[in-house]
Amino acid sequence: FLLSYLGYFKGTVISKLTTRTMSANTSMLFGIIISLIGACIFLFCSLVGFTNSVIVFVCVYIVFTGLPFVFINSSALAISSHNDKANASSIFNFIFSLFALVSVLTLQFLKTNPIVLLPSIIVALLILGLFICRRFLALTSKQ
Repeated sequence: FLLSYLGYFKGTVISKLTTRTMSANTSMLFGIIISLIGACIFLFCSLVGFTNSVIVFVCVYIVFTGLPFVFINSSALAISSHNDKANASSIFNFIFSLFALVSVLTLQFLKTNPIVLLPSIIVALLILGLFICRRFLALTSKQ
């Protein structure tokens, strides 16, 4: 359980150290790709039936290592243009909590194997995030 939060802490520290060398957009893409690698390993292992607690926690560790790159930079980019920073930050945190709620409700209502469904949801959300991030980069580069 603590291994996943150690991954999040490691990702936060690395994200802070790379702010001078990487732009926020590049850092967000880097974080999505790291998380996507962990989620794909998790999905592959669950599809072939090779799941145990070590595999699950190592994959979650990799996913949680990439998430701070996304969360920190996306919230910084979104909040930087708002006048009311406290309100914008609370809305951003609410959106992140909503993702967890949707994932748990999906796992509850779909009567399939949760060890296959969970990484599938994570991979789908990360691919969606990668698509949105690339669209955002394309739109901002045209301006």
